[in-house]
Amino acid sequence: YYFDNSGTNNWATFATSGVYQVCSRYPEFRRYEHWMQRVKEKNAYCFTGNTFEDGMCSESPLGYASTILDTFDVPVLVSVASGNELPFTEEMKLKIKDIVYTLINGRGPTGGSFNIADDHSFKSDNTSTVKFWYDYMFTDDEVMEWFVTKGISGTEPYATTRYPISMRTYMRTGWGKRDLMM
Repeated sequence: YYFDNSGTNNWATFATSGVYQVCSRYPEFRRYEHWMQRVKEKNAYCFTGNTFEDGMCSESPLGYASTILDTFDVPVLVSVASGNELPFTEEMKLKIKDIVYTLINGRGPTGGSFNIADDHSFKSDNTSTVKFWYDYMFTDDEVMEWFVTKGISGTEPYATTRYPISMRTYMRTGWGKRDLMM
């Protein structure tokens, strides 16, 4: 049975998205509240296996952070189209925000992330992923605004960010293309 909390991988997330799509399109369904609650619980459970408490993805490469966020974008689009609530708990929304911040903080001076392990996102600056979450869920976040507007408006992120549980620190001299980062 799919809701038995046996999996936290992408497949479980996609399956949960499918159940949500049915629920959100038929709110008159007799057990709508029950199934919506189950979807929220399963989404939260799927997310726990993918992130540390400090917001960093459980996989080292930042490409995985982008992939995790991408698996949760369909429910957001369905929610917007149907006018129904998002299938995320408040705690999960905060964790999603943390993962978006890891994409921002892990960005190198030339725009991409570092080539750690099997990550090939060093050519991508993750702007489209951050913009999606800024546009649909975190419209008042000034750091995301700064990132998606390329510094035209919003608030510049901190130069140094530390993730103590996942044991990662990003240190930089600034956010310009000629700044240094390690």
